[in-house]
Amino acid sequence: MKNLSIILSTVVISFSISSSVSAKNNYNISRLYGENRYETSVNISNKFSQDKIDNIIIASGNDFPDALTGSVLSKKLNAPILLVDKTPDENLNSINYIKNHLTSNGTIYVLGGKGSVSESYINYFKTTGYNVKRLGGATRFETNKAIVNFLNVKKGTPLVLVNGYGFADALSVSSIAASKGYPILMSDANNLPTETVEVINSIQPSKVFIVGGEGSLASSIIDQIKNVVPSLGINIVRIGGINRYETSLNVCKYFNLDRNTALIANGENFPDALSGSALAAKLNAPIILTDGSNIVTQKRYLDSMNYSHLILLGGKSAVSEAAENILKGNEKALFIIKSAYQEHNKKYIDGYFVKWVTDLDEARDYEKRTGNIVIWNDHDGLGEYIPDDGFDMSISSTVTLEVGDSVKINEIDFDTSGNILHVDKNFNDIISGYYKDKPVFNITLKNGTVTEMYQEYRP
Repeated sequence: MKNLSIILSTVVISFSISSSVSAKNNYNISRLYGENRYETSVNISNKFSQDKIDNIIIASGNDFPDALTGSVLSKKLNAPILLVDKTPDENLNSINYIKNHLTSNGTIYVLGGKGSVSESYINYFKTTGYNVKRLGGATRFETNKAIVNFLNVKKGTPLVLVNGYGFADALSVSSIAASKGYPILMSDANNLPTETVEVINSIQPSKVFIVGGEGSLASSIIDQIKNVVPSLGINIVRIGGINRYETSLNVCKYFNLDRNTALIANGENFPDALSGSALAAKLNAPIILTDGSNIVTQKRYLDSMNYSHLILLGGKSAVSEAAENILKGNEKALFIIKSAYQEHNKKYIDGYFVKWVTDLDEARDYEKRTGNIVIWNDHDGLGEYIPDDGFDMSISSTVTLEVGDSVKINEIDFDTSGNILHVDKNFNDIISGYYKDKPVFNITLKNGTVTEMYQEYRP
């Protein structure tokens, strides 16, 4: 059993999550993506609504602060969040979405000041007859205040506080806050900005949720909040973790938004989750962050809940093919081991998932993406070919996998005639690094733990 702690200002609440939850392999998994963040944003918005709508929110796709707290506004207005580049000419897909979906007397809400979304958008939309309203200020905190003030939050409503200079914690809580109608306020790491103090004083919340550890928002923030609202007492709840991914899961566990749908997004880059926060809010679904490859812990949580539909936000560079395969319950995978070790009486391997590629078109796409040459040209007239009839293509970044105590390990060896032999090994042999000239293994995962490792033959 693994204890997951969520810390209140003076109280510790622990959830006990079983690490032996039965794996689910029957998720309905879909992916929303495009060639870039703006096309992905349009495709997410198409999922949000294919019909006419009265409101659309636009925000800069080049930085995160202005749209970071827009999910609650999105829920209130039933509006998708479209990311835009510097000028309308650079965002024809976004412009076309607006023309096709916004009613003739609809309103476009622009989040951020002129430095975020230029006045050229305002001028362009006005010529088309749409209503345009900018919610922005000179700083991210002024913009945040403008958005929350526009929400016209009822006095006593709980609120959420996040670090205004990082996006991960806010994205983790964005759809949950929207579903509950809790405004999201931004702060500096050590001091509440004047704008945030003014909003807290105006709302006089009955509860405050601080999302992120003390590295994101210092403990001194709690006293500053109490100075503004003395009646809060212990009703200041910190939800954090050792990193953004544990924080993301702890947010989900605390609020227990157990619907049939969850969204999966990359926690290292903001754009996909930013657009996805509106869709998640509409579906009353949580956003769960991953680094794009490490998804084992997240799947254990998902398997313990009632989710049946998972929506992956972004292409395979955002949420990897390997991560998708794990979510699908594919137990067998090719894995290149970079290192193996024991720590706190547990066994681990570091490395990355790979795919054996033999198709020339897939190889060409790989060359285009990476610049690595894997296709050769035969000068004897046989045309293009892949040496050794294939290559191992990385489909994840570096990940760490736990290895079970009773893992079955099988090594490739050769007899004196050159015939391939399969020899049983133990984990200490892996630690010794005997495999390094042939580091590709076909591994089996059960509930996120490696139970079998069979070395693959490579010429």
